[in-house]
Amino acid sequence: MADNGNGTGRVGAGSWSLKGFDYQVDVSVWLALDLMVANRLASEMILEHVSEEDVEADVQELEPGTVAETVALLAIA
Repeated sequence: MADNGNGTGRVGAGSWSLKGFDYQVDVSVWLALDLMVANRLASEMILEHVSEEDVEADVQELEPGTVAETVALLAIA
């Protein structure tokens, strides 16, 4: 068994639950920053929605703009 730091060599089941909760918080914050700040695809996120999903967001459809404008070609004689 893993050592819990107090010398008993035992770790309770609660530590695994806490690690899972901490992971969920980290992922939720990362996803919120990615969707709302970096990509501007959502204006709000709801954590632990009534649908019992961990994270829910309404994502806007992305319509990409033009990749390049018309470029004039020079004739070389």
